[in-house]
Amino acid sequence: MAMGMNLGFAEAGMLLQARQADLAARLDEADRIAPLIDEARRLRHQRHIAALHRVIGQVEAALGKVHDGTYGQCDACGQAIPDRDLAHEPASTLCGSCRGHQAAAS
Repeated sequence: MAMGMNLGFAEAGMLLQARQADLAARLDEADRIAPLIDEARRLRHQRHIAALHRVIGQVEAALGKVHDGTYGQCDACGQAIPDRDLAHEPASTLCGSCRGHQAAAS
């Protein structure tokens, strides 16, 4: 099993669901104030909304991994992602080593 010793599936699921609810609330608030902002701010606002949608997608993918038992497993190498990384970013898909390789390649 890919889960670390301290961060269980239930706790990870709760963290991810809380993150999902927070992002949805932020997205709702962003949509509510959209008509009140000028063009330059509107463009920034659209980028912010797109980023929120990307993060929501990442959180939903992580929740899917919780449900199928693969949460905490690196998508690239299959090794366990350290608990400290998952606690910092519960939707992490790469271990530190693979994340470093990916950053160096881009």
